[in-house]
Amino acid sequence: MHRSVAADVVEAFGDLYDARFPIRRMRLVDDYRGSDDASMAANNTSAYNCRRTTSGSRWSEHSYGRAIDVNPVQCAESGAGQPSTASPQPCHRSTSTQALTRPRLRSG
Repeated sequence: MHRSVAADVVEAFGDLYDARFPIRRMRLVDDYRGSDDASMAANNTSAYNCRRTTSGSRWSEHSYGRAIDVNPVQCAESGAGQPSTASPQPCHRSTSTQALTRPRLRSG
């Protein structure tokens, strides 16, 4: 994670742990040869990965270490991010570091 959000991310993941929020998988994207599609298909919670936005017009916040995909398969199925397709899409609304700050955490 980018140092500007590291403390918030540590606190947020501590809160998720305390709430017993199930993180399905958490591996380095390197384990998927840097493939964002393979990482998301494996339901891998991940942060840094150099990639473009869904529209392809600019670099994603993931490229700067300022966004996290948490349980991307469930996120895509919930409709909280992009419409569900054959391959899971990142859940933009709930995975930005702003959404992981303490006041917005909720269980369930």
